[in-house]
Amino acid sequence: MGIEIWIWLIIGSSLVLCSIYDMKERIIPNVLAAIIAAAGLMNSMISSTTLDALIGALLPSALLLLVRMKFNGIGAGDIKLLSATGLWLGWLLNLYVFLFACIAVFSYILLRRYWLRHKIRAVPFAPFVTLGILSLYVIDIF
Repeated sequence: MGIEIWIWLIIGSSLVLCSIYDMKERIIPNVLAAIIAAAGLMNSMISSTTLDALIGALLPSALLLLVRMKFNGIGAGDIKLLSATGLWLGWLLNLYVFLFACIAVFSYILLRRYWLRHKIRAVPFAPFVTLGILSLYVIDIF
Protein backbone atom coordinates (compact mmCIF):
# COMPACT_ATOMS: atom_id res chain seq x y z
CA MET A 1 0.00 0.00 0.00
CA GLY A 2 1.27 3.45 -0.93
CA ILE A 3 1.70 6.30 1.51
CA GLU A 4 -1.26 8.13 -0.03
CA ILE A 5 -3.59 5.30 1.01
CA TRP A 6 -2.27 5.47 4.58
CA ILE A 7 -2.82 9.24 4.62
CA TRP A 8 -6.39 8.73 3.43
CA LEU A 9 -7.02 6.11 6.11
CA ILE A 10 -5.58 8.32 8.84
CA ILE A 11 -7.55 11.38 7.77
CA GLY A 12 -10.75 9.45 7.11
CA SER A 13 -10.75 7.67 10.46
CA SER A 14 -9.86 10.93 12.24
CA LEU A 15 -12.78 12.69 10.53
CA VAL A 16 -15.17 9.95 11.61
CA LEU A 17 -13.88 10.23 15.20
CA CYS A 18 -14.22 14.03 15.07
CA SER A 19 -17.81 13.64 13.91
CA ILE A 20 -18.64 11.18 16.68
CA TYR A 21 -17.04 13.36 19.37
CA ASP A 22 -18.79 16.44 18.04
CA MET A 23 -22.20 14.74 18.00
CA LYS A 24 -21.84 13.23 21.48
CA GLU A 25 -19.68 15.70 23.39
CA ARG A 26 -19.95 18.87 21.27
CA ILE A 27 -16.16 19.02 21.15
CA ILE A 28 -13.52 18.20 18.58
CA PRO A 29 -10.36 16.96 20.30
CA ASN A 30 -7.26 18.97 19.40
CA VAL A 31 -5.26 15.80 18.89
CA LEU A 32 -7.59 14.66 16.09
CA ALA A 33 -7.40 18.04 14.35
CA ALA A 34 -3.61 17.90 14.71
CA ILE A 35 -3.48 14.40 13.18
CA ILE A 36 -5.56 15.57 10.21
CA ALA A 37 -3.36 18.66 9.84
CA ALA A 38 -0.11 16.67 9.98
CA ALA A 39 -1.36 14.05 7.50
CA GLY A 40 -2.72 16.79 5.24
CA LEU A 41 0.56 18.69 5.31
CA MET A 42 2.46 15.50 4.53
CA ASN A 43 0.10 14.84 1.62
CA SER A 44 0.56 18.36 0.28
CA MET A 45 4.35 18.03 0.46
CA ILE A 46 4.18 14.74 -1.45
CA SER A 47 1.97 16.25 -4.14
CA SER A 48 3.92 19.56 -4.24
CA THR A 49 0.92 21.70 -3.39
CA THR A 50 2.13 23.21 -0.12
CA LEU A 51 1.17 26.82 -0.96
CA ASP A 52 -2.32 25.70 -2.01
CA ALA A 53 -2.59 23.76 1.25
CA LEU A 54 -1.54 26.75 3.37
CA ILE A 55 -4.12 28.96 1.66
CA GLY A 56 -6.63 26.14 2.13
CA ALA A 57 -5.92 26.12 5.84
CA LEU A 58 -6.47 29.87 6.13
CA LEU A 59 -9.23 30.93 3.72
CA PRO A 60 -12.31 28.92 4.76
CA SER A 61 -11.21 28.97 8.40
CA ALA A 62 -11.01 32.76 8.33
CA LEU A 63 -14.58 32.89 7.00
CA LEU A 64 -15.74 30.61 9.81
CA LEU A 65 -13.82 32.72 12.34
CA LEU A 66 -15.68 35.82 11.09
CA VAL A 67 -18.98 34.00 11.61
CA ARG A 68 -17.87 33.04 15.11
CA MET A 69 -16.95 36.62 15.98
CA LYS A 70 -20.34 37.88 14.75
CA PHE A 71 -22.67 35.17 16.07
CA ASN A 72 -20.60 33.26 18.65
CA GLY A 73 -22.25 29.96 17.74
CA ILE A 74 -19.24 28.31 16.15
CA GLY A 75 -16.76 26.41 18.28
CA ALA A 76 -13.01 26.81 17.99
CA GLY A 77 -12.74 23.09 17.22
CA ASP A 78 -14.81 23.59 14.07
CA ILE A 79 -12.41 26.27 12.89
CA LYS A 80 -9.39 24.08 13.66
CA LEU A 81 -10.98 21.13 11.85
CA LEU A 82 -11.68 23.19 8.74
CA SER A 83 -8.13 24.52 8.84
CA ALA A 84 -6.74 20.98 9.14
CA THR A 85 -8.80 19.73 6.20
CA GLY A 86 -7.55 22.69 4.18
CA LEU A 87 -3.98 21.45 4.58
CA TRP A 88 -5.12 18.23 2.94
CA LEU A 89 -7.54 19.49 0.30
CA GLY A 90 -6.15 22.87 -0.71
CA TRP A 91 -8.08 26.10 -0.80
CA LEU A 92 -10.57 25.46 -3.60
CA LEU A 93 -11.74 22.03 -2.46
CA ASN A 94 -11.82 23.14 1.17
CA LEU A 95 -13.91 26.16 0.21
CA TYR A 96 -16.30 23.76 -1.54
CA VAL A 97 -16.42 21.57 1.58
CA PHE A 98 -17.10 24.64 3.73
CA LEU A 99 -19.94 25.81 1.49
CA PHE A 100 -21.41 22.31 1.30
CA ALA A 101 -21.26 21.96 5.09
CA CYS A 102 -22.92 25.35 5.63
CA ILE A 103 -25.75 24.54 3.19
CA ALA A 104 -26.19 21.10 4.78
CA VAL A 105 -26.29 22.56 8.31
CA PHE A 106 -28.80 25.19 7.22
CA SER A 107 -30.98 22.51 5.58
CA TYR A 108 -30.73 20.35 8.71
CA ILE A 109 -31.79 23.25 10.91
CA LEU A 110 -34.74 24.08 8.66
CA LEU A 111 -35.86 20.46 8.62
CA ARG A 112 -35.61 20.02 12.39
CA ARG A 113 -37.10 23.37 13.29
CA TYR A 114 -39.92 23.86 10.80
CA TRP A 115 -40.87 20.40 9.66
CA LEU A 116 -40.25 18.33 12.77
CA ARG A 117 -40.91 21.26 15.17
CA HIS A 118 -37.82 20.57 17.27
CA LYS A 119 -36.11 23.33 19.17
CA ILE A 120 -32.44 23.53 18.22
CA ARG A 121 -29.80 24.72 20.63
CA ALA A 122 -26.61 23.50 18.95
CA VAL A 123 -25.62 21.66 15.81
CA PRO A 124 -22.37 19.72 15.49
CA PHE A 125 -20.44 20.96 12.45
CA ALA A 126 -17.85 18.16 12.07
CA PRO A 127 -20.29 15.62 10.59
CA PHE A 128 -21.25 18.13 7.91
CA VAL A 129 -17.60 18.82 7.09
CA THR A 130 -17.10 15.06 6.78
CA LEU A 131 -20.15 14.83 4.50
CA GLY A 132 -18.73 17.67 2.42
CA ILE A 133 -15.50 15.75 1.94
CA LEU A 134 -17.43 12.60 1.06
CA SER A 135 -19.41 14.59 -1.49
CA LEU A 136 -16.14 15.25 -3.32
CA TYR A 137 -16.09 11.54 -4.10
CA VAL A 138 -19.72 11.42 -5.11
CA ILE A 139 -19.32 14.17 -7.70
CA ASP A 140 -15.86 12.81 -8.55
CA ILE A 141 -13.87 16.02 -8.09
CA PHE A 142 -11.16 14.35 -6.12
